[in-house]
Amino acid sequence: DMAKVKMETLVYEDFDDIGKPEPLTDLNGNESWDEGETFVDVNGNGQWDEDMGEAGLGEGGSVVVYRLTYPWGIVTPILQEILGNSVTHVSSIALKNEPF
Repeated sequence: DMAKVKMETLVYEDFDDIGKPEPLTDLNGNESWDEGETFVDVNGNGQWDEDMGEAGLGEGGSVVVYRLTYPWGIVTPILQEILGNSVTHVSSIALKNEPF
């Protein structure tokens, strides 16, 4: 059922940035943003994020991660007892846009 497919695109400057948090001044050393700590809002959404990717398709030379998520229903009763009613499948690919 294609209506259940969720597609997400995240834009990065470089492949090394994929999945990394926005840079911050971690005053208490907990590796997460806390009220009063400064951070660089890389994706421009006004809040600190654990993943600095920006929603969109990017520009020439941008790195874009395409992620598809699909909840797959489980019909076997024994497996439902173990795994629940569905299993979420996630597939991702990272590509670099052409330079133009």
